[in-house]
Amino acid sequence: MHRWLAAGIATGIATGLLAACGGGGGDAPARSPARAAVWESPSCTTILGTAALTYTRDQGQTRIPRELELPPNHYTFGLATFADPNVLIALGDDGRGLRLQRSVDAGCSWSPLSGIIDAGFALAPLEAAQNVAYAWVRHETSMYRITSEGQVTQLELPSTVDALKVDAQDANHLRAARFREQRLQLLDSRDGGATWTEIGVSPPDANLQPVVVFSGTNLDHALALSAEGGAWVTFDGGNQWLQSTGFDDLNVPNGRSGAIGFDEQTVLLLVQDKPPSSVAARPTGVYASHDGGISFTRVLTRSATTPLSHGGTSFWAHPGEPNVFYFNSPANLYRYDAGTDTVTTVSLAASEGSVSALAFHPTDPAVVYLAFSVTLLE
Repeated sequence: MHRWLAAGIATGIATGLLAACGGGGGDAPARSPARAAVWESPSCTTILGTAALTYTRDQGQTRIPRELELPPNHYTFGLATFADPNVLIALGDDGRGLRLQRSVDAGCSWSPLSGIIDAGFALAPLEAAQNVAYAWVRHETSMYRITSEGQVTQLELPSTVDALKVDAQDANHLRAARFREQRLQLLDSRDGGATWTEIGVSPPDANLQPVVVFSGTNLDHALALSAEGGAWVTFDGGNQWLQSTGFDDLNVPNGRSGAIGFDEQTVLLLVQDKPPSSVAARPTGVYASHDGGISFTRVLTRSATTPLSHGGTSFWAHPGEPNVFYFNSPANLYRYDAGTDTVTTVSLAASEGSVSALAFHPTDPAVVYLAFSVTLLE
């Protein structure tokens, strides 16, 4: 869970909303517009039907205004694009109850989907490939499969899981991870989550975090994060693990979150120092690897001007530009370019909210879709 938001989560989130799909900003039934043959770049100047969703063309410097105002303590963590032209899906609560929403015009307008999502999925991310998305959360023993046409199916899991990823080339191929007594077990599904097989072994580390970072390009490539060892990397589905290096500037490297680029070479990790109480902690940093996660170097240091949230920083690798990653903090959106080894920062107004989910336009690399959440801390 994103800890910087957890304090503000409102109780009594609606278990879902039944409504019709269609264009525009209202909840009344509407006829979907004719589908385009290819993905188009959005050109609208206002986003209709949502308080949480928008897009940017300039790396987040400017965001297209939303028709509705996002109230405090409302969250959207699920956002994805589909292969079907101009279709996106989002899951969250923008002030009107937990709902699935779909856009069929490249993100310019959003309408609720007909389907009920359990309240336990209020903070669920979406993992998507081709024309299928999966909603999952750590404390649930089920997940949802959602198609670009709006079909919603609830699937039972063999247990709760701590990580889940879908193969970018095969929407029925899933990889998950679960932790029991500080040991990691990877799970593989080839039928869209209907059945699962245990694979691999656990890294030899008694201090593993319940966090695994998978590559969507190659599910056999993953990093298991450690509370005292930084990270372990595997390239063969967990049969062999190699401990990552490059965290020598920290007393006790505590891996928190990260992402693997689509070329499988560039990896970003957020690593916190976790020394004994008698030792002063060194600043948290974002570390980059250019060899798939074997070795890392620091590229950003936590400071007053570049805040980083230990429990709430998410990373998103650009699926079309291997050097580009985005990541967040409560007040900023960051963009890392591995080609130049530079980080750029966009500061966000508190009233606008924080970026809590992000997706990329499938054919126009300049267009990035953003989901916002607002937390009001007393």
